[in-house]
Amino acid sequence: VFLAALPRKQRIVMAGREKRPMELRALIMTGAAEILEKDFVMFTEEETEQLFLEYGVELAPRDIAWLVEVTWGTPFVLQAVARKKEKCPERSVQAIVPEVFDNIEKLLISDILPAFSEEEKELMFKLSPFDSFEDEMAREVTGLINAPALIRGINERSYLIFQQSRDGYRFVPIVRKALFKEMKNLYPGEFIDGLYERAARYYEQNGLISRAIYFYKELKNIQKIRELLLEDTYMRPADGDSV
Repeated sequence: VFLAALPRKQRIVMAGREKRPMELRALIMTGAAEILEKDFVMFTEEETEQLFLEYGVELAPRDIAWLVEVTWGTPFVLQAVARKKEKCPERSVQAIVPEVFDNIEKLLISDILPAFSEEEKELMFKLSPFDSFEDEMAREVTGLINAPALIRGINERSYLIFQQSRDGYRFVPIVRKALFKEMKNLYPGEFIDGLYERAARYYEQNGLISRAIYFYKELKNIQKIRELLLEDTYMRPADGDSV
């Protein structure tokens, strides 16, 4: 009621990790409210430059471009770098970023991950070896029949995952790095190789030969790579050489 009664020129910004309240839907449908997805809040180079200037730090354009690339423009990461740079102006951002990443990775594992269910944590660990994943690939690799529903729940309630397409996702890079590092402490190497094996078979069966080869390469399975290259050359002689 309060939001609906606001004059049109007044604006309230609400940010949160939870699903948007049902009560907001009517306001959204009438144009009185709008939803901005998490991609929208990622900083550009210009916004990053302004952020650092607010901390009294002036960076060279090449350093700003590098920061946006390695942090994905994630605001809280950039702010943490800016704070450290303000306190230690003699240090380069290239030296500061690894420390910030290390601190955030520890925070993700100790404070954020415990908020998820055991099944959601299992899913995230099992998908952490992969740059990107789709619904069916996630189901095949993790062995969790409800993997797509779990992924959507994590995506709706957190900023750990980005949705790239209708059923394609990827972790925020620093999240994936933290999860994979912790996974290697919890699971033996043979278990991780098993995940790569399932992914390779999934992509091979779906005709995505280059993706399959990538994971067979992770497994150092040279014989299988050779077989796939030859098979693909026979099946598609027009572009087999380039594959």
